[in-house]
Amino acid sequence: MRYSADFCEREYNNRLRVPEYQQIFSRWAEAGKQFRDLHQHDPGTHLHRAFGDADGSQLDYFSCGVSGAPLFVFIHGGYWRSLDKHDFSWVAGPFLTAQIDVAVINYALCPKVSIEDIVHQLQEGCAWLYRNADALGFDRQSITVGGHSAGAHLAAMMLCADWPNWGADLPPDLTKSALLISGLYDLEPLLYASFVQGDLKLDAASVTSLSAAFLSAVR
Repeated sequence: MRYSADFCEREYNNRLRVPEYQQIFSRWAEAGKQFRDLHQHDPGTHLHRAFGDADGSQLDYFSCGVSGAPLFVFIHGGYWRSLDKHDFSWVAGPFLTAQIDVAVINYALCPKVSIEDIVHQLQEGCAWLYRNADALGFDRQSITVGGHSAGAHLAAMMLCADWPNWGADLPPDLTKSALLISGLYDLEPLLYASFVQGDLKLDAASVTSLSAAFLSAVR
């Protein structure tokens, strides 16, 4: 074993390290609601837009009002098992000011689904955005993905995705760049993290296939 259970609990259990996390979550949720209330009637805003049939396959789209703007796709964190796109609507504000459209994308949560299921769900979402660029009004040649914590891992998985294998109409570089904040890119330590492993149900094979740090392409 490369990692002890004590080490993984100490270094990866953020809720123990940040005891006021519930207040932070509540603050994010309230800021998200306020942002949606302010922008829900803006031209080009689409709230809870479905991109697939699976649970959680929705996104909120915020337009900066400039035709052909770049697109930033934000993926929320929560250790793949908590939180929601609505908690992070406020992320869009500075990007809209900079004339960048924003899609805040959702996904189903563990343990109802696996991390691999989530990766495929988000690939479906990014492909949907690419295919609907003209209708939404952004430049499909300028898509950046980003996220925080587990969302940063998922954004990294989008960056190294084998898009033509996912859809013949998709370019290899569908996602041009990524903004990754406090992500988990080697998932092996989570095998020994009891606080989360019960929900994630990782094994050696899934750690190998889902550790973005060691991937060249997602199949």
